[in-house]
Amino acid sequence: MEGTVPQKVQSIISADKVVIFSKSRCAFCTEVKKLFEKKGQAVTAVELDKTPECFEMQDYLEELTGARTVPRVFIWGICYGGCNDLKNLDRSGKLDKILEQS
Repeated sequence: MEGTVPQKVQSIISADKVVIFSKSRCAFCTEVKKLFEKKGQAVTAVELDKTPECFEMQDYLEELTGARTVPRVFIWGICYGGCNDLKNLDRSGKLDKILEQS
């Protein structure tokens, strides 16, 4: 994929319904992926630790979302935060409503 890191990240975010910026050994990332798996929701997971531009991407995600930590979960192009944020949305029933939007 060509372009600047911000262009690449924006392209990834806009390409799929659910995008998770993750690290392969992160327990919180695994937990979020399992949450979507239980819902039968396909996700695009970008494993930052396996990406040459890992640090640049995390820097841009921090600029974009206010947090550098993973997971960073985007649904329909909007960042909904990390693991605890998604679990709270799920418990409240709001996550299903967000996923149903088109």
